[in-house]
Amino acid sequence: MSVLLRCKMKVQSLEAAKNADGSVHDERIKLTAVLGPENEPWSLFTPSGELNITITNSAVFGKLKQDAEYYIDIVPVEG
Repeated sequence: MSVLLRCKMKVQSLEAAKNADGSVHDERIKLTAVLGPENEPWSLFTPSGELNITITNSAVFGKLKQDAEYYIDIVPVEG
């Protein structure tokens, strides 16, 4: 399995939706592409990209941090 494309992205917003008892039900994360040499393979100039995800697995709550940068790998599905 090889990475077809790697995107460097930053958490622009992170919102936790809570249940009536105050526990987290899900996290809604918005990531956007950032400027830098890591994104040059897919964007020759100013990179533009956005990813919105909703995390519902409580084991992952709190793992992504506001304003932190992450790599998103695009890998072809085989078979």
